Amino acid sequence: MNRIILIAACVIAISSCAPSRYVRPLDEGQKAITGNLGGPLIKFSGMTIPLPLTAISLGYGLKDDLTIYGGMHTTALSFGVIQGELGVVKEFVKPDSLNKFKPGFSMSYTTNLLVDTWEKNFKFWPQVDANLYWNYNLNRNDYFYIGVSNWFELSGFRAHDEPQLNHWIFNPQAGIVFDQPNWSYNIEAKYLATNYSNQNIVVDYAKPWGENGGLGIYLSISKKF
Repeated sequence: MNRIILIAACVIAISSCAPSRYVRPLDEGQKAITGNLGGPLIKFSGMTIPLPLTAISLGYGLKDDLTIYGGMHTTALSFGVIQGELGVVKEFVKPDSLNKFKPGFSMSYTTNLLVDTWEKNFKFWPQVDANLYWNYNLNRNDYFYIGVSNWFELSGFRAHDEPQLNHWIFNPQAGIVFDQPNWSYNIEAKYLATNYSNQNIVVDYAKPWGENGGLGIYLSISKKF
C-alpha cells in the first residue's frame, strides 16, 4: 500500500489535522500567521496523548466579515506528503456587543489537498464548517464557539480497491479563543469522524465513545499584524 492510500485510510487522522480556522473573521486588511499542535488521542507507551500533528497557516481579512486563508501541514511534509489547504470564512451574523448571550454565526469552505512527493499520487477533500460563537467577555474580544466540520470523500474506493461506503465525515467541535490585539490563543476539542468505525485501523486511537470516531485536542497560537 502506498503512503497516500495509507494516510487516506486513516479517516480519523486525515479529517483532524488542524482545528477550525478563523471562526470569527479577521478585521479588514488584517493579516495573521498561525501555528497549531495536536490531533486525535492515541494510546502510546501506556499513556493517552494527542497525536503531535503540526501545521502553519496564513490569513488575510478581505472585509470585516470575510477572511481568506491557506495552510501547510508540516508533520505530513516530513513524511514526504504535501498536505495543504485553501479556504474562506464568512460571518453571516455578528454577535451582539451588548448581549453576551446572542451568538454570531459563520461558515467556511476549505479545499484540502494531498500530494505524495514520491509516487505523485493526489487526493483532495472539500470541507464545509459552521460555527456559533459568543463574546463571553464584553471587555475583551475573547469568545467560545460550538460547531460542526464536514469533510466529503469524493473517491469511489477505499484502500485495497474496496468500495467507499461513506462519503461524509462529520466532526462536532467546541473551542475557546483568548483574543488580544496582536496575539490570540485557541484551545479546541473535536469529536472526530463520528460516523466512521474506529475498529481494525492502523493507529491505536483512544475510544472514549465506543466503536465510532475519536476525540481530538488542539492548541493554536496566532500572531496578528
